[in-house]
Amino acid sequence: MKDFFKHHRERNDISIEQHIKSKQIALSQNIQGKHAIYLDIKYWILLCEASLKRSTCDSHYKLLELVIQLNEKGIAFFPISESTFAELMKQADHSTRKKTSILIDKLSDGIALIPYDSRIETEIAHVIHNSIEPELIHALKHLVWTKVSNVLGYIPPINTAFDAETELIIQKAFFDYLWEYSLTDMISKDKDSASSPEMSFEALADYLNTNNEKYSNELCSYEQTYLNEIAGVLELFSDTANEVINKMAERRGITVEQNSDADKKIINIFREAYRKGTINKDAPTLDVTARCHAAVRWNKGRKIKPNDIFDFKHAAAALGYCNAFFTERSLCNLLTEKKTSLDKVHGCKVLYKESDAIAYLETLLD
Repeated sequence: MKDFFKHHRERNDISIEQHIKSKQIALSQNIQGKHAIYLDIKYWILLCEASLKRSTCDSHYKLLELVIQLNEKGIAFFPISESTFAELMKQADHSTRKKTSILIDKLSDGIALIPYDSRIETEIAHVIHNSIEPELIHALKHLVWTKVSNVLGYIPPINTAFDAETELIIQKAFFDYLWEYSLTDMISKDKDSASSPEMSFEALADYLNTNNEKYSNELCSYEQTYLNEIAGVLELFSDTANEVINKMAERRGITVEQNSDADKKIINIFREAYRKGTINKDAPTLDVTARCHAAVRWNKGRKIKPNDIFDFKHAAAALGYCNAFFTERSLCNLLTEKKTSLDKVHGCKVLYKESDAIAYLETLLD
């Protein structure tokens, strides 16, 4: 920590936000050209079992051999998201959890995506900036990667007993200290926890099913259902859009009149852009999540299960920013069926068969 403090004492003209962004940009540049392959918890578990010599399936050992080769050759890395972390923390056996975390640390290169809500906020801000002042923004891919220690986000120390200048040094030094922290370090600090109650989705699933049933008669088509989902999520993030617009106007000396119609206008603009398909790749997290939920709602005999919400968040992370996604059969079918076609829209290979995953990985070694 001493070195971090010394470093930042000499650079106190840089804000914590600027510092975090610079670390993310450097990280994204380091992984440029590598294949990002996202594994859901099923694949992490089978790889862990193979690494412990506990698997009885030859394909698991072959998969492990291939992912290690690809990672060690610098061809691919296997990032995680907060959903991976939450499902890992649900494992009751601490020893297995720790062994899985060691494997994740190795194969992920210590890299994760920023949390789901942060990605949506970043994407919304990026779309607005890109439409008005594209010369002032970084590529979206530079803003979504972080280290596993920040997989749940980073909240800097605030309202400390120190003056503002010292507090800023502390914030940046602490961020740098955590930047080097591994997933295994995090797991070891929380060895008595066998679950992640804050990431439990039972109540949310019940709420969604109740509302889906209530409004099922109003659904006219899958596409309309999708756009309704888009609008519903945007309502939760309209403050982000308003804040971005206000800051941009402020920089230009323009006063933005605040009124009750502002949120509706923003939602309608984004909804129309998604309808036309012009921003699906620019704001993929919302697109993937909305299409997954719409597919379930349109299949009126199907109810959302708590684990579906984990699955949809995995899918949003994978399809938005990775080259391939290895998952379970049911989710693979949902993502690749004709009406969703999310694998084609976002250019991400989605596979569930272990034999197909092996064949895909082998092509990367050729």
